[in-house]
Amino acid sequence: MITRRLRTCITVACLMALAGCASSIPTAAKMTPEHPLSRSIAAPAGWIDVTDKALSPDVKYWMLAGDRSASLLLKELQPSVPAGTLAPDESIVTAAHISLRLKLALLGNGLRITQAPAQFVGNPAFGVYVYTEKGLLRRVLLFRKRSRLYELELAQETEAEEFSRHLSAQITFAMSVLKE
Repeated sequence: MITRRLRTCITVACLMALAGCASSIPTAAKMTPEHPLSRSIAAPAGWIDVTDKALSPDVKYWMLAGDRSASLLLKELQPSVPAGTLAPDESIVTAAHISLRLKLALLGNGLRITQAPAQFVGNPAFGVYVYTEKGLLRRVLLFRKRSRLYELELAQETEAEEFSRHLSAQITFAMSVLKE
């Protein structure tokens, strides 16, 4: 019984620490990153860069499909554990779990996990998970660039459109960020 309580206390403390990391208040480190992404990354074919209209200072890129059926949102994930200290084999999957827990903390009961965090087979390694929010699909890819962790969320904006047709645009955009 004591170990269960201790485990619960540790879990709650970790979630509270992670929730603090998700704050949208810019810090000095967020305002002056070591290796900022350049604005030279091209939008995938048929997508529009609407980053300037982003409401959050944490948003690095915000792309909208030309038919407005989906969006891509790129953010830097800043967990309390530095990305460089995570084991290479599990860092991406661990980052995916952290990202999902942050979303669970923010969205609560409005989120339903449809694919648990896993490693996306390929080179480079991506972490991936899928969830639904208000009946719309969300697919999150996580990747590392210069020891920083990024999440690229593909969001279905309308139920009428087939979500799977946008998966290649998500991978293409992630690869262009990595090559930049």
